[in-house]
Amino acid sequence: MVKVSIIVPIYNVHDYIGACLESLLNQTLQHIEIICIDDASTDGSLDIVKEKTDLDNRIKIILHDKNRGTAQARKHGVELAQGEYILFVDGDDTLNERACEKLYNRIKKENVDILHYGTEVIPATALSKTMIDWVENFLNPYPQKLYGKSILEKCYVEEKFDFNITDKMWNSKLCKKAFSQLNNQRMISAEDQYAFFILAFYAKSYLGVQEEKFYNYNLGIGITGGDLL
Repeated sequence: MVKVSIIVPIYNVHDYIGACLESLLNQTLQHIEIICIDDASTDGSLDIVKEKTDLDNRIKIILHDKNRGTAQARKHGVELAQGEYILFVDGDDTLNERACEKLYNRIKKENVDILHYGTEVIPATALSKTMIDWVENFLNPYPQKLYGKSILEKCYVEEKFDFNITDKMWNSKLCKKAFSQLNNQRMISAEDQYAFFILAFYAKSYLGVQEEKFYNYNLGIGITGGDLL
């Protein structure tokens, strides 16, 4: 039985996707699947993914014939996911090796739809301390349980925690319901904000945990800071 499905949208991350997949294949929780959606990459990213697939059949590849954007790549991955829970990992980031095991055990114990965990910000380029501090503060989990519509309120009105998709573990049933409502269109910005709004609308419960950071976010790759907007 697949316990955790890890969904990885891939678009022109040749220099990073190898390390990303290694961090997923080395997870201490073995009962996982890694769904890679190649969004019409042109830089050889797909070749690296195929090499990894030959070594481990837990990797599944989905090919897009044209670039559809991150939201549609994630939606496609969610549709095929078989795990009890879902993680989203960008192709230029990594997970700590015990992330799946610890997060799976915690979300089962707490019985929540959304488990928000800590992120380690890694400057990939020369960035100001002000920018790094802002991002780290933005990504901090809200260390309380929330229920129903208070999830939306605490995020969007009170700004107690972020709307990023990659720093949370999700109930698979919630993801399938929410992503089925996403429009089938390519978005050029605010993909996380849009998806999280729908996820939070349907979610029954949220918990933020601050004890440990599991996600390694390479800040500065691609559009600097744009992933957060």
